[in-house]
Amino acid sequence: MFSVDSFGPRGVRSTAEDQAQLPLPAYTADAFADLRLLATHPRIDASRVAVMGFSRGGIPAFRSALERVASSQNLSGGLRFAAHVPVYSGGCVGVFRVTVRPGTYGKAPMMWVHGDADDYTPIGACRDYAALI
Repeated sequence: MFSVDSFGPRGVRSTAEDQAQLPLPAYTADAFADLRLLATHPRIDASRVAVMGFSRGGIPAFRSALERVASSQNLSGGLRFAAHVPVYSGGCVGVFRVTVRPGTYGKAPMMWVHGDADDYTPIGACRDYAALI
C-alpha cells in the first residue's frame, strides 16, 4: 500500500473547518504524480495500480478516471490507474458534478463505497451519480 500525504508538504494540518486550504486539483495532481512514481519502481506492475480516496480524497479517486483529465497528464505508454475506489466520496453535487456522456470516463472499473447513514456527505447524490457512470 502506498499512502499520499497531500497536507504535510503544503503545511496544512487539517481541512475539517476550511476545505479550501487545499484545492481539489492538487489532490488529483498528487494522485497522478504518485502513479508516475510507482510506475518507475521495478517491483510494481504499473498496469495494476489503483487509486482510492476517502471523503474529499474520494473526489480525485473518481475524477482521475475522467478521460479528459487522464489525457491531460501526458502519461507515457498509456499509463492509467487500473481501478478507482471513491470511499464516502464528496464531489457528487454542485460545481464538482461532471456531466456524464459516453466516453467521459475511461474503461477502468470503479467501485463506490458509501454508507447510507452518512450525515456529512449524503449517499443519494453519489448513488445517482455512480449509476450514470
